[in-house]
Amino acid sequence: MIILPYRFYIFLPLVFIFLLLTKGQLSAQSERSRTRIKVRANDNFKSFRYHKALPDFLLLDSLDGDKSTHIYPIAVCYVSLDENEKALPYILSALRTPERYPSNLFFYAGRAFHLEHRFEEAIANYDIYKTLILQQKKKDYQVLADIYREIEMCRYGLELVSKPTDITIRQLGANINSPYPDYAPVITADEAEIIFTSSRPSPTNKKEQDDGHFFEDVYISEKDSNGSWLPSKILPLGVERTGNLASISLTPDGHKLLIYQAEKEFRPKNSSGNLFVVEQHG
Repeated sequence: MIILPYRFYIFLPLVFIFLLLTKGQLSAQSERSRTRIKVRANDNFKSFRYHKALPDFLLLDSLDGDKSTHIYPIAVCYVSLDENEKALPYILSALRTPERYPSNLFFYAGRAFHLEHRFEEAIANYDIYKTLILQQKKKDYQVLADIYREIEMCRYGLELVSKPTDITIRQLGANINSPYPDYAPVITADEAEIIFTSSRPSPTNKKEQDDGHFFEDVYISEKDSNGSWLPSKILPLGVERTGNLASISLTPDGHKLLIYQAEKEFRPKNSSGNLFVVEQHG
């Protein structure tokens, strides 16, 4: 039998008590930290800052034992950030027990399936959401109109995929394309100028709050004598900016440009905007 020194018998309980106290303090600190993250995530989510809310919800999802708690907000964030492929696993999981989540789940499910070209599944979820709205005493007719429009687009999508067209898509080069979203191009009849919309950084814009993208601006580029596109630049439109600016269409003579401008600086739910005609003189 090994006899330990007397001092060790005194020291052992002290170490044990110290470890218990330390573990309790760390546990309390961890819980406070998790609460702060949860509050921050919910605040960003309610304010449509989905790009800020998503990392926190993913962290909370990895820490919490109940994996169903954060499925809905994660799905909404992914869909709102156009990351529909990542959203689908969370959407499918939530659809197993939809009664646990807001009815908006069916809209976001429809949206995710829609943009992944799974049109029949999208229509099915849009139809459920439409039915739920119709059952409400106070109906939101604007939302209903939006849902009918989404269903119409899905049905048109089904027609298009049934008759595929072989096309080739290529970039126009670094003077036009950027690492940021570039879209809605319009070209003059002589193909000498291109006007398009881009959410790229510039000295005059800033990041949006809901998706982290820069504000939209309208850009223009011209071809040089060799037929190559010159560096694109912001097109001065002569309108007082209130939010995103986007190109829509151009008249054949290239003198009138139809543009869209959002009414607000960021895109909350049911945001709207106005159409303008910008005319070139001279």
